[in-house]
Amino acid sequence: MPLLGAAYSRARESTCDRHGLACSTSPEGAARSLAALSAGAERWKDLDVTAYLGQAVQTSGFWMSFHELTAGYPWLTKRVARVMNADAPMPKRSRSAYLLASFIPYAGRLGGGFGLLILVYIVGVTAAVAVPAYRDYKVRAKVAADIVASRPARAALAGYYESSRHIPASLGVLGISPTLADGTRMSLNSHNMILTLTMAEGELIFVPRADAAGNVTWVCTNGKGMKPTQLPPPCRGSNAR
Repeated sequence: MPLLGAAYSRARESTCDRHGLACSTSPEGAARSLAALSAGAERWKDLDVTAYLGQAVQTSGFWMSFHELTAGYPWLTKRVARVMNADAPMPKRSRSAYLLASFIPYAGRLGGGFGLLILVYIVGVTAAVAVPAYRDYKVRAKVAADIVASRPARAALAGYYESSRHIPASLGVLGISPTLADGTRMSLNSHNMILTLTMAEGELIFVPRADAAGNVTWVCTNGKGMKPTQLPPPCRGSNAR
């Protein structure tokens, strides 16, 4: 988790430092032992502990604050300061660093840089899923509106067939405009009475079904340029009235 995971890890490190202090003969001995982590096996002996503690003030900068907030270890200068004096005041971190760090997943010992890569990966995967889904949602909304808008045409076609048992030669015979209000074009197949709606997003096809009594219902499906996932619920396994 951002912030919390790293904070918990840093707290564990500070606890380990306190245990190390309890096992040392003096606070300075514990501080030099910690300093060996950064100064190395040879140079820690000549370390100026006082000057090293003074470097803690540099940790209040934005990037140093951000690095610490996303890392599992406190800055070593702070760790040394705490074993020298448990009540030593620590420099405050940059507030703006908290804002950025709150979006970076905790990556353990891999550090904040890897956490940033994880964030980029999460955003990328989310976008790869969300963008097509949103595009399909927009198409479904458009198709649903055209299903409603074309309902009078389907009702007129069904009524004509039920009364005459014939398929009209064209929509114009019934006084139906081939263009809906949003510009979608409707075309009728005079052989099987299939009604096709052609829109910028693709084709929506209405196939008539007549029962034994001659009553007509409509089944809608996707046509050229339209994916099945872009169909609204009325076109998924049920009739579109």
